[in-house]
Amino acid sequence: MDVRKVRSGEKSKSHAILEIAEYLAKGSDLYHSETVFDTFYTALKKRQLLVYSGTFKAYAKMYEHGELDSYKEMDDAIYTHLLRSLWNNSKYESTLRELTPEEFEKYNERALKIEESDEVE
Repeated sequence: MDVRKVRSGEKSKSHAILEIAEYLAKGSDLYHSETVFDTFYTALKKRQLLVYSGTFKAYAKMYEHGELDSYKEMDDAIYTHLLRSLWNNSKYESTLRELTPEEFEKYNERALKIEESDEVE
């Protein structure tokens, strides 16, 4: 265990707090409240949370360049319903509904593009 005092400089203090938060935060903490979830979301948005090294780094590059596409399975899923969960007074309220014909086309076409490019917005 490495225990050190947080330095007094504003920049180093905030960096130290971020470092500590990395080790203290658990996935289940996200659901404590909407404010906590929003804080985690804002802090982690567009951050690289996974770093590859060694053999995994080589395979990550191969994957990125499409060299492993022959190992991918096509997703035969067809999206027919929309599940929406909204935070309301310390719990999620979920609704499920069938997609309209326009949404059906949009989401299924979009899923193919995501599968092809592996990008998620």
